[in-house]
Amino acid sequence: MKKNVFTCIFALLAFFSTMAVEVPSGDLVIMTEKVVITSGGHENPHKSPSVPLYVYQTGHQFDFGESCAGCSVTLLSGDVTVYSTSVDSNGQVMFPSSLSGTFELQLAVSDVTYWAEVEL
Repeated sequence: MKKNVFTCIFALLAFFSTMAVEVPSGDLVIMTEKVVITSGGHENPHKSPSVPLYVYQTGHQFDFGESCAGCSVTLLSGDVTVYSTSVDSNGQVMFPSSLSGTFELQLAVSDVTYWAEVEL
């Protein structure tokens, strides 16, 4: 009886370990929806807030995930665009190593813009 229980537990562990999702390495960056406030109130406000995006940063490389492939990514310093590109087919963006400092990272997904403050 004990042998059957252990065999069953081992089989379940083996099954679920093959379904594990690999988490990218690096620092976690949480991007939230950017809402532009104008003198008349919110600009195109959503009825409910969107779910934050979880991005992983390793140095100048950001892993947005394959679902963001093709989305526009912008680095800003104040109101000045420092660098702009799009997410590659692997869900990653590599910013030039010549950039250093604190920047606002923006990601445009459909009609929603997500942002986070990042250090390069």
